[in-house]
Amino acid sequence: MNPCILYLSGPMSGLPDHNFGVFRAAARDLRAQGYIIIDPAANFGGARTLPRETYLRHDLLTILTIAQGVVCLPNWEASEGAIVEVIVAQSINLPIYDYRRGMPPSKINPFGQEEPHE
Repeated sequence: MNPCILYLSGPMSGLPDHNFGVFRAAARDLRAQGYIIIDPAANFGGARTLPRETYLRHDLLTILTIAQGVVCLPNWEASEGAIVEVIVAQSINLPIYDYRRGMPPSKINPFGQEEPHE
């Protein structure tokens, strides 16, 4: 079986350095455990000046076509973009994991009750 491809979802807008340090640390941690990680902080060469909708369109397309699951980083619930990403992932039945609970990630139902770990 191939390693699972996971997309990182979390807050960026309005945070120092766009929260890139948290994204990079989580990506390093998960890659060290054998996961293939899609880190949106690395998209567009780390550029931070493109229109917000450019980033979101790219991220949603990635979730729809490549990701096999979404890992929610701390405070994802405070991010409009992350909420949209999670709703899209949930709508296409991708598993959603909470990074705060340690690894392997715990599968969650982000808008309801916790689901059992697979």
